[in-house]
Amino acid sequence: MNTGEVVCILGPSGSGKTTLLRCTNFLEVPTKGLVTIGDSTVDATHHTKKDVHELRQNSTMVFQNYNLFKNKTALENVMAGLTIVQKKSKAEAKDIAEHYLQVVERRTIMENFVVTVGRQFGSMGRPIAKKVAEMLDISYYDRDIVEEVSKRMNAPLSLISDKEEGAKFGLGKYAKMLRPLGSGTTDLQDKIFSVQECVLQDFADKGPCIMVGRCSDYLMRDHKNLLRVYIYSPLDARVRNCVQYFGMTEEKGRKMCVDVDKARKAYHRHYAGYDPGSTEYMDLMLNSNNFGIDGTAELLTNVIRKNFGL
Repeated sequence: MNTGEVVCILGPSGSGKTTLLRCTNFLEVPTKGLVTIGDSTVDATHHTKKDVHELRQNSTMVFQNYNLFKNKTALENVMAGLTIVQKKSKAEAKDIAEHYLQVVERRTIMENFVVTVGRQFGSMGRPIAKKVAEMLDISYYDRDIVEEVSKRMNAPLSLISDKEEGAKFGLGKYAKMLRPLGSGTTDLQDKIFSVQECVLQDFADKGPCIMVGRCSDYLMRDHKNLLRVYIYSPLDARVRNCVQYFGMTEEKGRKMCVDVDKARKAYHRHYAGYDPGSTEYMDLMLNSNNFGIDGTAELLTNVIRKNFGL
């Protein structure tokens, strides 16, 4: 193997994959042959403990079972190899161990954090969330959720969209927001919500992401690295956004703000047991009217970076 190469050893159970690996650092002693790692070469039939020790300085092995000392802390377990094998002082070993434990913790957070974004209609929460995802270069889930639910239920996307968000109110493309789970039977709505929960969990497992609406703050409540955000704005400001960005009349925009928020509250209260934007269940609440779309996105991005140590 050359530096930087990755080699996978494949074979059926019992064929000797693990034994081969153990032979490379003499946890199992080969019957014959040479083992060379870096500048160290050890003869299987003629070697000393010093030869094996030098060989092991150039290699690391991750065991299938961690074999940690149960009576020691994580820090002490990491320090053990440094002090016993590499003969480092406890102070030096502690510095090294603490550094790599912090690296692992940061990587774990970066790989798995989830930001949920709830919003009032017209507060521009959706475009704000999308901008944040772009700035952080992480996944953004919104309509993707509906599409995946449709696939898993083997149902037309139009049906899921109707039952999941409702679209029978004569208000064009925004009408579907009036009923987050549509006007179908309770059994169907509950089934959609159940599948939706699985979809969100699977999306969260893929890596860092932002999820918009759909009770994601509630469904992700047990996620280790979670930030729950709610974006709101005064009614008059939201009506202006409806006119400016959605092309609605002022009268229609005001009605949509009231009706959609009412529907979202009923949906959220039914499935989560609390109102959307309830301060008890939120980590951060932002008035987008104070900062605008770009300013709110930038502020939220900075909070996420600070919160997760990015």
